Amino acid sequence: MTEMARMPRGSTPGQEDAAAGVPATPAFDRPLGVGDALRVALRDHGDREALVGRHARYSFAELERAIEAAAAALCSLGVAPGDRIAATARNDADIVIAFHAVQRLGAIWVGVARQLSPDERAYQLENSGARYYLADEQSARQVETVRPALPELERVIGMEPGDPASEWRALLSRFDGQPREPREIDPYAPAVIGYTSGTTGFPKGVVHSQYNMMVATAADDVSGIERQACVMQLTTMNVMMNHGLGCLRHGITLICVDRADAGGILEWVEREGIEGFRAPPPVIHDLLTKAEFAAAGLSGLRYLATAGAGASRRLRALYEQRFGRPMLDGYGLTEAPGAVTRFAPGDRPDENAIGRPLAQYELAILDMAGRELPAGEVGEICVRARSSGPLAGVYRPMLGYWRNPEASAAVLKGGWLHTGDLGHVREDGMVFLSARRTDMILRGGANVYPREIERVLEELPGVRTAIALGLPDDRLGEIVAAAVEHEAGIDAGSLRNLLVETATARLAKYKVPVVWLISEALPRNSMGKVDRRRLRQAVLAAAGQS
Repeated sequence: MTEMARMPRGSTPGQEDAAAGVPATPAFDRPLGVGDALRVALRDHGDREALVGRHARYSFAELERAIEAAAAALCSLGVAPGDRIAATARNDADIVIAFHAVQRLGAIWVGVARQLSPDERAYQLENSGARYYLADEQSARQVETVRPALPELERVIGMEPGDPASEWRALLSRFDGQPREPREIDPYAPAVIGYTSGTTGFPKGVVHSQYNMMVATAADDVSGIERQACVMQLTTMNVMMNHGLGCLRHGITLICVDRADAGGILEWVEREGIEGFRAPPPVIHDLLTKAEFAAAGLSGLRYLATAGAGASRRLRALYEQRFGRPMLDGYGLTEAPGAVTRFAPGDRPDENAIGRPLAQYELAILDMAGRELPAGEVGEICVRARSSGPLAGVYRPMLGYWRNPEASAAVLKGGWLHTGDLGHVREDGMVFLSARRTDMILRGGANVYPREIERVLEELPGVRTAIALGLPDDRLGEIVAAAVEHEAGIDAGSLRNLLVETATARLAKYKVPVVWLISEALPRNSMGKVDRRRLRQAVLAAAGQS
């Protein structure tokens, strides 16, 4: 999710979409692959610092040499087009190098989050049919416990950041400067599998091509930013696409931050002169509210945005108070891939607004029968390629869900990408998000949109995040429950009383939660989103329904 709409470097006036005011994705003269991106960056920025990790730094010229060494090494192992290469490691330069090497060989990247349990990790490795697994020491040990369940996994390659004796480092050293046989890359072939968060069930593997990633990052430059940090997990598809590809293709120095806490990130910001980054709302909340960061050197930040989840009204207010400008995040999803909407210059986000469609999309609100609804009516948010104008047909949706044809057909039904999210469009084109279709609560025949409840609760002091969800009920079908994540040092009992009092005063009676879970930390996934599947289990337990 991005803070501001912006024109891509080298674009010209008039390239913005006149209706939406959101920068267009430049049309391609020919289908582009990931390798094309760095060839242009190398030509334009060869001596500029490209990639920074805790253990190494690379100019664009040095990065090109390292990627070619990695590609030659993988060739020597027999990596073929279409092979799935999985990876798990802390943020560091090596993970970015590996991604680009995999793309140059026409293989398929599968990013696996570090905090997954052995069983969750095994599911993604088995489902993707990964042939090789690049793993740090912790991840390598975990996968050994489930290795018998992975018949397609041939080899685990050690990739511990900072370890010069790791197998990955030895391979890069051995093949440094060695030629390899060139390969013709099909930019429309499967290139990456990004697993959904699995908040409501088993994760699905979203498949995208190199072309898809190139389109998604074509206008993803942050104007004037030269040093951008990645604090999210680089192994995951969206993060690698936006940072490991998006930053580098625009000549932006990418700093791989290996800390996920606000204090650790701030150390990197001050040491490396970082000008912008995206982070989950709790991290930004901590930076803006904790006393130890009150005098922090954030004035040099020109770009700060939420990622993985939207910002609450209170967080937006804190942000604007600190930086003197509104926080303008947007909306996107793995299936798109990446961003679908952004705010245009001059927009101020109304409650639940998520911006305007990027210029390569047609966005519509459809009912259950696939009919387009008029402005103001709530239905499913759906997108497809623009059918007219200079960007007609440029956008392509996901190729499908890996090894799941039924789910693929459903999400791409009728030529639209069905997001599963409910919302509406205002007359002026602003899009508003209500809820995921699967999250909507049906209480006694009435639709309850979780965001209505969450908005009220998140305005209270001490509340970091609020999640509303439905629990089964014999009489009403569902009842409303709420889970609240609060700041450290807050008395949970007092907060609960305040929450109940506020909800009763400001919400219709049928929307007031009857089950509450108050916690200092709600379960989250690798993208910083609340893990609704695990959360539901905790709330059911709190309600005595487990």
